[in-house]
Amino acid sequence: ASASLGMKPTSISAEALFEEHRAALHWEWVAGHGHPERRFDDAGLPLACITNKAERFTLDLLQRTGLDGFFPVVVCGDTVARKKPDPEPVLLALERLGALAGEAVHVGDFYSVDVVGARAAGIRPILLDEADLRLGRPILGGLLRRRRVLGGVDGVPHCVLDVLEES
Repeated sequence: ASASLGMKPTSISAEALFEEHRAALHWEWVAGHGHPERRFDDAGLPLACITNKAERFTLDLLQRTGLDGFFPVVVCGDTVARKKPDPEPVLLALERLGALAGEAVHVGDFYSVDVVGARAAGIRPILLDEADLRLGRPILGGLLRRRRVLGGVDGVPHCVLDVLEES
């Protein structure tokens, strides 16, 4: 196909492309954000990482940021047939954690994927909105009234514990 478009085929393999992309991802834990995941660990609350990213990138990212030990369950976009906002990945994470939807809280940073997906699975959502993208979005009214929209990760443990106490 590339020859018919006037391009020369290259000998770059999928593995080489993966490594090039992986090396370009400079994810790191940002100073000043603390480590809220440690508070959950200390409280004995299990965490799951549910992402639409590929498992290969996710596991590498968790390892490089030192977060891999805090997530006994990792469900990725290529782990399931349907990605969030479909409830399938969230329900799989619950199953692997041995938890019920009513016992769980989902923290995510993308309304149309995380909040919608959590609600579809019967889980109470918290929206992490560090970029303050919620301004002028009336759809978030209910979350805002219940103080379930956060501007940073430092408030996540307190908010999660508050939500869990509501039940």
